Amino acid sequence: MAYLSEEIPPDRLGRAMGLYVGGTAFGGMIGRVAIGALTHLSSWRTALATMALVDLLVAVGFLLLLPRSRNFVRRSAFNLRLHLDAWAGTSVSGNYLSCSR
Repeated sequence: MAYLSEEIPPDRLGRAMGLYVGGTAFGGMIGRVAIGALTHLSSWRTALATMALVDLLVAVGFLLLLPRSRNFVRRSAFNLRLHLDAWAGTSVSGNYLSCSR
């Protein structure tokens, strides 16, 4: 989602996020159905090996087809306090963080 928010124009971001979330849900469901069907047709070992191979091929395809990031800005230092405060729900200044703008 961070990649999408950096790379997709704001007017198309909602649709892109929806497709991403829908795709992860669909992938989780189809994986369970496919592994069940493969197990029914063969052994569980064959089913897992087949799914592992498919997953590996899809991951390699994803890495090869995903365009390079154009808007990512690398930060030079890691600020542990900022991350701990974010998890605690407060900012560095002591104010509570909120999701609204």
